[in-house]
Amino acid sequence: MVIQGAADHVTRRDLHGDDPPSLALTDHPDVLAFTTEPLIKPVEVVGTPRVELWLSSDAPDTVLFVMLLDLYPSSDDYPSGYRLNVCDSIMRVRYRQGFSEPVFLTPGVPVAVSFDLYPTATRFMPGHRLQLLVT
Repeated sequence: MVIQGAADHVTRRDLHGDDPPSLALTDHPDVLAFTTEPLIKPVEVVGTPRVELWLSSDAPDTVLFVMLLDLYPSSDDYPSGYRLNVCDSIMRVRYRQGFSEPVFLTPGVPVAVSFDLYPTATRFMPGHRLQLLVT
């Protein structure tokens, strides 16, 4: 189950049944996180962000999920900060060269994968950080 729209992206006992509740997505062992330092000045992202990465797998196919977040600094209301989902997308790797004919992975052989996240228009404010999650 995915929370749609602007929400603090942590697992919650009432939604996911995870224990302990409020586990950051970056604390899951199957998530890679790439995080900037706190921003000095505003950064605008307008358009369709594109993800380009290399991967290998021990399976003939896999699914990638990528999420771009705006990490708010801590506040009185959110002492651990706030992890706002800006945009995301999902890709079944067998379709990395198009949907007309699937191309399966050769286990252990790295391949390039690129795909678009959903369009966005946002401004990351000073003190915030950008974070890209890959799972």
